[in-house]
Amino acid sequence: MACSFIAASTNNCIVSKRTKGRFTLTGKVHEGDCSFSISNAQPADQGEYEFRIEAGSLKYSYSRYRLSVSVTDLPEPTISPVGELIAGKPITLTCTAHPAPQGCKGNITWGGRINIENISNYEREDQAGKVTSISDITVTPSQREHNSPLTCTVTYSGVSTNSSITLGVQCKFPLFLFFTHITYLLTSLYFKCLLICFGYIGSICCKVEL
Repeated sequence: MACSFIAASTNNCIVSKRTKGRFTLTGKVHEGDCSFSISNAQPADQGEYEFRIEAGSLKYSYSRYRLSVSVTDLPEPTISPVGELIAGKPITLTCTAHPAPQGCKGNITWGGRINIENISNYEREDQAGKVTSISDITVTPSQREHNSPLTCTVTYSGVSTNSSITLGVQCKFPLFLFFTHITYLLTSLYFKCLLICFGYIGSICCKVEL
């Protein structure tokens, strides 16, 4: 099978535009090392690749030893803990990126209108050499941030993936409202309207109990 394009070569002039600058020969071919690296992988990079050597009259393709490359979407990071926040109570939220190969460090950023008081970014490496990028932030939510989005974005070599949550912020103490109308005591927990007669003269008092 003939090659459809040249992905990487010691002669950069014959390399395809679609891979030039991203596919790089890293091995020393004259020493028998034909390794190459791929940066900023794209869906179109998926497919089979084979090594070919040309030296004078020697021209040979290693068609029996093709390399198959698969390109998948970046997994989204996770934000934890997920649940109701208490207004005025500091909390630490964590964004954890998907484990990546060694040397592939993810840069984590946060987005949202909540004020970030402290941020700590670090990495963890497992026994297999995969690196997990982690970011901790400390925030003190208020009612103004209720139902507002918070986004964590992880970037690897110019390619990004993100995850978002909607903040649910509750009051520190529940509010109970009581309305007094002449001699009647009503609670606002379930009633939605108050009926009075036309021409009524009186006062309505609202009292809040914490």
